Amino acid sequence: MAVISAYLAPDKINEAVELIESAGNLRVLAGGTDLLLKLRREQTEPCTVLSLKNISTLKLLEENKEGSCFIGSTVSLDSIEHSEFIREGFPALSEAAGSVGSPSLRVTATIGGNICNASPSADMAPPLMAYGASVVIHGGNGEREVLLEDFFTGPGSTVLEKGEILTGFRIPARDKAALSGFMKFGRVKAMDVATVNGAVFLIPGGKGCTSVRLVLGAVAATPIRIFEAEKLLEGQSYPFSPEVTAEAAEAAAEAAAPIDDIRASAQYRRNLVRVLVSRLLSGQKSNDGTEAAL
Repeated sequence: MAVISAYLAPDKINEAVELIESAGNLRVLAGGTDLLLKLRREQTEPCTVLSLKNISTLKLLEENKEGSCFIGSTVSLDSIEHSEFIREGFPALSEAAGSVGSPSLRVTATIGGNICNASPSADMAPPLMAYGASVVIHGGNGEREVLLEDFFTGPGSTVLEKGEILTGFRIPARDKAALSGFMKFGRVKAMDVATVNGAVFLIPGGKGCTSVRLVLGAVAATPIRIFEAEKLLEGQSYPFSPEVTAEAAEAAAEAAAPIDDIRASAQYRRNLVRVLVSRLLSGQKSNDGTEAAL
């Protein structure tokens, strides 16, 4: 078990950045549901834990007048799941938050922690990417934004540099006609990491769908957009025909690059992608009850 030599809890972002830049073996704590487990498993030199819980600006969950949204990095998954404007404006995000762990865990777990852990199966990543979310990062050189789809560089790896903190997520305003959904397949109905998860966003219209984004998790080194399926769906009328749905599902299965692990074989995951995408595009339920909002 790793030894914690110091615990720091600044109340300002700039102070937190300075501490991160000057510290040696430092771990950032948001909700702690992932970090504390890691510290129990690791045998490392004594480390310093820097908590973000006292920084009030990281707890913001607000809807802007034009319909866009800002979610601070330490907002709990429970708050996202039950937020009225998230449910109405970004239902796939609420659905994903409600699929993580148990109710007691969601009270503690944060959206920033779920993303910064950079697990390929992170449940919050597909809906955020489907909505075109950007990551807000604060460091010694000020603030910068990165599209979430460019944030992950590999399992457990992101574009965050030393001295930088993920402070929140900006989600652009969406068309009122837009449809979106999230779905997750796991071995059991609760308290399990996704075998495959995914989200879709599209805007139906008289000349066919536009702005289609289809995102899958747990099928590659990072959550990925399925550009081949998006191209097939763009311009198609909604509801999609069985032929179009099947073609998009097959394109997604071909684009996926899953691995064999203790949860599933690569081939099983690829087959599961076909099922998930088909159900996601037609609004059917998955085996654990998560339901697409299309």
